[in-house]
Amino acid sequence: MKQENVKSLADGATTLAVSSGASSYFGWFTFINDNAPGIGVLLSLIFGLIGIIFYWLTLKKSTLADENKRGLEANSEKLDVHIEQTNKQFDNVNSGITSILNKLG
Repeated sequence: MKQENVKSLADGATTLAVSSGASSYFGWFTFINDNAPGIGVLLSLIFGLIGIIFYWLTLKKSTLADENKRGLEANSEKLDVHIEQTNKQFDNVNSGITSILNKLG
């Protein structure tokens, strides 16, 4: 999952956790009316836990992105050093070929 999706899910779960008690207040079903406080508490706990899980996933993704960025920077530095070494070797080969062609000519 992308970090933005997980953040949206966490926000939605948290909103459901807060609003679940109010949604059972309006009296659509007698059972819900009779047991609204208990249902509200249970739904708040469930959606609160889901929200916490999604926030944790968001934190984990952002931490992983930071680690990946550091790894890419290290690999970029290694690549720059390798390119410099390769250019030096090509210069040595080119000078060797030039000296051979001068001796033949």
